Amino acid sequence: CALPISASFGLIAAAAAGTVTVNDIALVMDASISGTEVITDRASTVEISTHANQGSWAESHALSVSSGASVGVASVTTTDRSLVRAGLGNDVQIDTGVLRIDGYARESVFQFASASSGGLFLGAAGADSTLALRGDSFATVGDRNRITANTVQITSARDNNFDARSENLAVGLLAGSGAAMTNALGGISQVEIGKQTTIDAETVVIRAKSAADKTLMSAKRDSLDSTSAGLASMTAIGLATTVGSSSNRFGSRVFIGDGTDITVQSDTATGGTLDITTYTNVDIIDKVRVDGYGGLAVNFALADQSADLVSGIDLNGASLRNFSGDVLLATRTDADLTAAANVGSGGAIAGANANAFSDLSSDNTIRLTNAELLDRKSTRLNSSH
Repeated sequence: CALPISASFGLIAAAAAGTVTVNDIALVMDASISGTEVITDRASTVEISTHANQGSWAESHALSVSSGASVGVASVTTTDRSLVRAGLGNDVQIDTGVLRIDGYARESVFQFASASSGGLFLGAAGADSTLALRGDSFATVGDRNRITANTVQITSARDNNFDARSENLAVGLLAGSGAAMTNALGGISQVEIGKQTTIDAETVVIRAKSAADKTLMSAKRDSLDSTSAGLASMTAIGLATTVGSSSNRFGSRVFIGDGTDITVQSDTATGGTLDITTYTNVDIIDKVRVDGYGGLAVNFALADQSADLVSGIDLNGASLRNFSGDVLLATRTDADLTAAANVGSGGAIAGANANAFSDLSSDNTIRLTNAELLDRKSTRLNSSH
């Protein structure tokens, strides 16, 4: 948690105040075994897991007051580049009851910036907020592994909870207020199974999930809020939130490599289970508001959102066989983007411009390349968003 505060007061000439807050998160967690033989009875469980739960709160406040000219500036930046990984390396033999591989991360990253300025002649206030989350989570099984178990569960999941707010206030004969906010979310939650690996079990469940939630503060209040008042006032604010990119999409994936065989066979009445699923869920709210009052008042507001998402399965030369049930491959994406820009202007001469944009692209491809799917009942390939 970081909380710098700056205040400045000038009786005659000028006053200026500025604060800068920087948070940098770079956690790495890795749990794996390689080149090992693990044999237990069928009542035992072998578990390889990493669980990360990180939180960050940053604030920056600036206050400047003067009988002449006054300037207040606040800046806050948070960067998260964490990596969580759990799994098997190469050349591992496991014979057990339950094998569980789980890579999970939860991020809770929030920040707030405020700048206030009051000057008899000039009042200017500015706030800059930058938030970047680029963490990855992996559950892996490398090359040439031999796994025999009753149940095999391989899961990777990442929950990204984040939000940011900024407030500006400028008062003076000439008043100006400006604010910029950038939120950039990237990263992947991914299950990777390498080449020439065999898995024999009664139940095999492979799941990758990635979620992003930017609603904690923005659902109730404006993400960016700026006000200026004076004989002449101008306010301009802009907010941009990007989730993934066209070349590096945010979301969840499962990769299974060449020559890998996953075989399910069960003598139970319900049969065996062979499920591979991915799920990506995004809920983003961005709201900006500008109010400007004066003899001449000009105000601009922009809220811009874009999301490039993926929820995909890629089988490259792999074989999936369920001799006692269904084979299920399913990908799903849920996305809710809300952008709003509001402007209020009051004066003898007043101008206002407000724009809000949302752009969404989702890739839910199930890609089979030289893959074999064999079932006793049915094979289902489901893709939804």
